[in-house]
Amino acid sequence: MKRKNLIIVALAIALLLPAVVKSAYYIHILILAMMYIMMTEGLNLLTGYVGLLSVGHIAFLGIGAYTSALISLNLGVTPLLCMLIAGIVSALFSFLVGKITLRVRGSYFVILTSAFSEITKLVINNSESITNGPMGLRNVPSPILFGFELHSKVSYYYFGLALVVLTTYVCYRIVNSKYGRAFKALREQEELARTVGIGFGRYAMVTVVVSGFFAGVAGSYYVHYTHFISPDIFGWSYTTTMLLMLVIGGKGTIIGPIIGSLLFSFIPELLRAYDDFRLPIYGLILMVSILMMPDGIIAPINHLAAGIQKKIGAPRLKS
Repeated sequence: MKRKNLIIVALAIALLLPAVVKSAYYIHILILAMMYIMMTEGLNLLTGYVGLLSVGHIAFLGIGAYTSALISLNLGVTPLLCMLIAGIVSALFSFLVGKITLRVRGSYFVILTSAFSEITKLVINNSESITNGPMGLRNVPSPILFGFELHSKVSYYYFGLALVVLTTYVCYRIVNSKYGRAFKALREQEELARTVGIGFGRYAMVTVVVSGFFAGVAGSYYVHYTHFISPDIFGWSYTTTMLLMLVIGGKGTIIGPIIGSLLFSFIPELLRAYDDFRLPIYGLILMVSILMMPDGIIAPINHLAAGIQKKIGAPRLKS
């Protein structure tokens, strides 16, 4: 089975899911998973391919969400255009932040990105005349596609699926271009990459801007789905969840973030049935996953696919 056929099968399953999954609650989780996939795919370019751990990526989601909400509420701009503007504004902020943070490495980069996220949260929280402060923004309008306003969860699911396909395709093309090869060279041997003319700042900035853009689009998608946004979106739990999805799914691959986002959107919710034992079980799952699969869930899947490839010629599931 060729890679193209695998992609077709995966898309067919995704398109048929709402017909199989009748629960509105599970569709809701799938919608949130779409947001996380867009976020982790963008972050994966920076963390998985360039090797820079950003813990402030959630700030760009918040910036995109607030930008989209404010423009649609105050200027009456169509949510679809708001989504594009949100992505551009987040990309602009990511460019400005990148100008500062890309000057440093390691723990300093982590601290600076974390500081930016906290500063953004404080500014939004204290700008009550614009953002309504801790009370947040309500009644954010729904997107309108081809003359139809999105209301049902199924319609939001398909809209999110289209955005995920676009995000994944763009990231795939970047990774398999000269930029992707430069990313890997910088991650493995930065000094050697410099000697052949691959400048860190230039190529790392590409990942920063692209990841910021998709984070902004994800934020816009989220706020038009929930119709509400508050400074709580900048909470540390969102950051840790996103990083876990990336690391446990398999950073440095295209499929890994998708698998991680889907799994860790559902696992915490399914464990709610165990009430007091939910968090300990969740923590145990995370520990076992990291210890048993340090390269992510995608590693054993690749191993299985390699075995199948020897028998029927199936491709390995990697970027």
